[in-house]
Amino acid sequence: MLQQTDIQQAVQAYRETVARATAVANGAILPEPVFIRFCTRAIAQDYVKEKSQKIPTGKRREDEGSEFIYVFSISEQSDAGSQDIAAAFEAGRQLQAQEDYPGQKNLCQLNGATAERRAIYVGRSYSPRERFKQHLLESVGGTYAIHFQSWSSELHLHVDFFCYQFRGLGDLAAQVLEDGLWDHLRPILGKRGAR
Repeated sequence: MLQQTDIQQAVQAYRETVARATAVANGAILPEPVFIRFCTRAIAQDYVKEKSQKIPTGKRREDEGSEFIYVFSISEQSDAGSQDIAAAFEAGRQLQAQEDYPGQKNLCQLNGATAERRAIYVGRSYSPRERFKQHLLESVGGTYAIHFQSWSSELHLHVDFFCYQFRGLGDLAAQVLEDGLWDHLRPILGKRGAR
């Protein structure tokens, strides 16, 4: 049975763990990202396959020990803004909420939108190419993602995707970076924290 001292010691241990991870994350050098720009009106299987070829699979020998953090953001070329995204995304969620919807309810969380937000989503993956495809394509599977294809085809939305490969950071420090970026960028979609 736990005692009150166990709670205090647990909090102290966690504080020390976070302090170590924060120190590692603070020393991280920002790598050159893989950059992809896409238009949501063009999303189809072949288009996504072609666009994703630049993104590491996460499964190569040189990817061992890497953490991939990625950001989707509204491109400067886009006619659609954050409020347009929020409205279209909410309509997509409402469609999935209908009782007779044939697929999974797998759209990620909507956080709301203000005119100044550019970040759409902040995430982390050990398989960034596969995760990119999940975010772009419609899916009947249960994996939560943006699934742009299922709700954004009517928008003139241009999206910039940046994928950063951090080597040797470790899981906890990468989580500090992902959460910190989420807090800083306040993305329109997705959840903060480890899944």
